[in-house]
Amino acid sequence: MKISGFVATMLEGRPLAAELTSAGKAGCEVRTLIHEVDRYIVDFAEDFTAEGWQQFDTDQDAAYFGVWINPRTFQVLQYAEGDWELIDCHDRDRYRGEVQRLIDFHAPGEICTVIDANTGAVTVVRQDRSAFLS
Repeated sequence: MKISGFVATMLEGRPLAAELTSAGKAGCEVRTLIHEVDRYIVDFAEDFTAEGWQQFDTDQDAAYFGVWINPRTFQVLQYAEGDWELIDCHDRDRYRGEVQRLIDFHAPGEICTVIDANTGAVTVVRQDRSAFLS
């Protein structure tokens, strides 16, 4: 499946189950969809990077939770235990406000941990979240 089709379904208001739309977070439009699709529809979507989506790493990432952002379309997509939330920010300032809210709320996840076999030094590699604000 393509992520663009999944997001379009949420934006067009064609809910596959239950839906709630509201104005909210950082002045963005929020659309919630309860859907029987797990997070891997996004992670393995054919057009994930081509459409501008990036994973926003958190310390909570798991099969039941994930956050993705799209700086091209000013959108944030979140998945938690079967519920999807699409935040459509419409402009760069609102998008940056929403991304800053995510940075402030979610502790960063670990991309990997590297241990030097000779010295025992441990290096934790994390995502550079400041790049999402440019």
